[in-house]
Amino acid sequence: MKLAAGPFDLEVDIGGFGNPDQVYQAMGEAFRAMAGALAGDLALIEDLHEGVDPLLTSPAGQLMADTARILQVPLSAALYQAALVDLALALVVDARGGAALARVQSGDTIAWIGPAASALGLGQSRALAADLAQTVTGNAKRAVALAGRRAAGGATAGAGFADAVAVLAGSALRARGAALAIAHAMPEPPADGARALAPEIIWDLLGKGARIGQRLKSQQLIDTAALTARGRGRTIGSPKADLLVRFGVSEWR
Repeated sequence: MKLAAGPFDLEVDIGGFGNPDQVYQAMGEAFRAMAGALAGDLALIEDLHEGVDPLLTSPAGQLMADTARILQVPLSAALYQAALVDLALALVVDARGGAALARVQSGDTIAWIGPAASALGLGQSRALAADLAQTVTGNAKRAVALAGRRAAGGATAGAGFADAVAVLAGSALRARGAALAIAHAMPEPPADGARALAPEIIWDLLGKGARIGQRLKSQQLIDTAALTARGRGRTIGSPKADLLVRFGVSEWR
């Protein structure tokens, strides 16, 4: 089912009920709670788009502010979108009763509880994030987010040099914030003909992004990450190498 939250669409799935009526009842409860939690947030969203300091009084706004402070990233509409994913998942879980899994997705950010293989609905354009998610075992809450040039709804302004940055973390906000921080650490090199694409330049930029990811990993803010640029890639954590072979990347480090 889909829920419109201002300019953002949320896709919500609940599984594990024997009776479809229970699914619709749980969905209705979660959506009503979501509508109440988002009251007044349209002004916040407009402020974020216009670069104005927003009034952060709503549940989603407070979640965003707390995570932005921890990750040392600026407030943004993309970060608020991830806050909506976390908030919606929490409300769905509260309403779901005995559901075996729940999944909430908005753009290139997805969070779920339950088996990763059955919870994911990422399309081919987000395959790198989907593959990171496949490394998860168990039913703990997890989230993946994608940023970079190939992100369908990801880091637009300031996307940097990265083709894709995928992050796996314990919440949508942490995954999305970390993906944006890593992508922003890889600025476009100066236009200098062939040298701009020289291997040492590409590896240097990937290294800048990887250092951000490694810091966040050491602080236990993310689980794993993968970043790619011009046929090369870096990994943080321990994603399975055989899951990262189909992204036009000739060499991983």
